[in-house]
Amino acid sequence: MLHPKFVAAAALCIAGFLTAPQASAQEEADARPITFGFGGMKTLNVDSGLKGGWDLLGGAGFAVTRWSHHRDWRLYLTGNFLFEHLGVGADALQTTKSLNPGLQGAIGANARFYSATFDPTFRFCSKNRVSGYVLAGGGWLRRSIDFTSASSQGVLLQPSPPSIVSKGASSSTVDGGGGVNVRLGGPSGPLLFGEARYLRGLSINRTTTLVPISIGIRW
Repeated sequence: MLHPKFVAAAALCIAGFLTAPQASAQEEADARPITFGFGGMKTLNVDSGLKGGWDLLGGAGFAVTRWSHHRDWRLYLTGNFLFEHLGVGADALQTTKSLNPGLQGAIGANARFYSATFDPTFRFCSKNRVSGYVLAGGGWLRRSIDFTSASSQGVLLQPSPPSIVSKGASSSTVDGGGGVNVRLGGPSGPLLFGEARYLRGLSINRTTTLVPISIGIRW
């Protein structure tokens, strides 16, 4: 069964698509052949044992098709980098400590995820300032979990809890998602975007499932 928060995020994207009626190429909402953007916000709690956290997203791409009277979408080849920082639930931390005697001094843990993906993206033309897009692709995923202990030198000399164990693993990944662009200026002006993705690790990271929600600016 899909996680309720993921269903809600997907519904948000679909609602955005429904608000973007199709139109001719003369009314295109996005005329730029090259695009890049930056954003971030929140990653939903999907992976077992992890708590919700925050994310940062950056990417760039270029168009390989043009708008026309016979086609109301445009294909972009895009590359994206995503960083996510999540907490670890108390129950999961306690279970891990009970199975690993070397972690008895751990009082907390956090998880970091790094992904670089190639995502062909379809952007749909709209006669107003709001338009939708969908993407799918894959690439590389790095998962890292740090277990921390209490500071032994005081907060002045050691303001952050020291790491006692750090475990990481890299693998391939697949992703998909969609979002909404809101045009802030003319056809070549900046875009405010809202986006939801579904990221699934493969191989050693096959139990990793993330749903990052991002808001940002695209040029």
